[in-house]
Amino acid sequence: MSRRIPAATGPGRGGITESAIMADPEQCRRLIETLRDHGYGVAIDDFGVGQSSLTYLQKLPISTLKIDQGFVKTLSTDPKNQTIVRSVLQLATSLGLEIVAEGVEDKQSLALRREWGCT
Repeated sequence: MSRRIPAATGPGRGGITESAIMADPEQCRRLIETLRDHGYGVAIDDFGVGQSSLTYLQKLPISTLKIDQGFVKTLSTDPKNQTIVRSVLQLATSLGLEIVAEGVEDKQSLALRREWGCT
């Protein structure tokens, strides 16, 4: 499976923040399942800035993972963020999720993204 970085939002796509998930995980799961059953994709927005839990990736029927721009903006200059983003990309790909990397702002970050197999 190739990694793709689609538009953040668009027809048939929506996002939910980690804080909304934490408020009522079971209700979010039911809502996401309903949306998915009607052909809509749902992303976890700003992944990594709240109290992220890998359980959300396991239990929620999401289609997309949006990596917060705080990790992506300094991608070309921060080795720790490179490791985090690369690891999240690999995890999301292994789970069959689409990936949105918010905040790619320079050519070096774009080049790294492409090097890691994101089109």
